[in-house]
Amino acid sequence: MSCPELEAIYLGDIVQEEAEVSWIMHGDWGPILSAFPKLEHWRVRGVANASSFSCPNLRSLIVTSMTSRQTCQSIAAADLPELEHLELWLGTDDYSGDAQVEDLIPILSGKLFPKLRYLGLRNAQLANEVAEAVATSPILDRIEVLDLSNGMLDDRGGNALLASPAVTKLKRLNLHYNFFSPAVA
Repeated sequence: MSCPELEAIYLGDIVQEEAEVSWIMHGDWGPILSAFPKLEHWRVRGVANASSFSCPNLRSLIVTSMTSRQTCQSIAAADLPELEHLELWLGTDDYSGDAQVEDLIPILSGKLFPKLRYLGLRNAQLANEVAEAVATSPILDRIEVLDLSNGMLDDRGGNALLASPAVTKLKRLNLHYNFFSPAVA
C-alpha cells in the first residue's frame, strides 16, 4: 500500500489501560520517516529506536517513550529544516531510556532546527542535569516554549532555571509534576 500524501502518523496509539509505555516494543522507526516525503507530524509511543532518517517537511516530532541515546543522536543528525515542535520523553534507564545530557547537547546548541519553537524534554529521571544544561544553552534564545514536565526535577534544577536570564524570555515554561520545595516553586 502506498500513501505518498500521508502527513501524520501516530505509531503506538495505545492507552495506558491497555499497555504501559515500556511494554510497547517497536523496531527502528527511522525508515518510516524517510518513506513518507510529505510527512509533517510524527508521534511514537513505546520503546523504539531510530536509525538515521531524513524528513524535510516534518514540523512536529514527539517521542513518547523511553528515549534512547541512539534516537537522540539520530534526531540530531536528521535533516529536519521545518521542525517546530520537538518533544522527547527521556524516561529512565531501567526501561530503555538511556539518553544522557551529552546526547542532547547538539539539540541544545541552537545550531539545529532553525524553526524550532517548542522543546519538550519531559518525563526525565535526570531532570536536574537536563535543566542545568538547558539553563545555559543557546537554544533558549530561539524557542518560545520549554517543557520539562513530568520529571524528577527538584530544587537543584529549579534553581538553575531561576538563575538563567534567558528563561525569562520564554513565552511558556512548563514544570508541572516535578518535586520543587514551596520556596523554589
